[in-house]
Amino acid sequence: MIELSNEDETEKILLKWDGCVVSYTCSEESARSILYDKQELTKWTFFKVENSSYLKWIEEQSLGIEQRNKLTHYCIIGINSVVDIIASYEPEVY
Repeated sequence: MIELSNEDETEKILLKWDGCVVSYTCSEESARSILYDKQELTKWTFFKVENSSYLKWIEEQSLGIEQRNKLTHYCIIGINSVVDIIASYEPEVY
């Protein structure tokens, strides 16, 4: 589960992946600074990534096993961190 909120925490969204996700990684903002320089990415927080190098890497590392599943790369850009999630299903949003 990942909870997103505005700065004063008056509005919140909960993203919940039931069961296991294939892979996830969390990076500090400074490690992904290039994302914060892209103006079009500053208006939103939650993305589906197309042509994902992370997803291609996971498929290679699994020796092709994960290619059988319909996987999606989700990216959440927060104030201090970036979370990348690969799953075969969409999260529930509350």
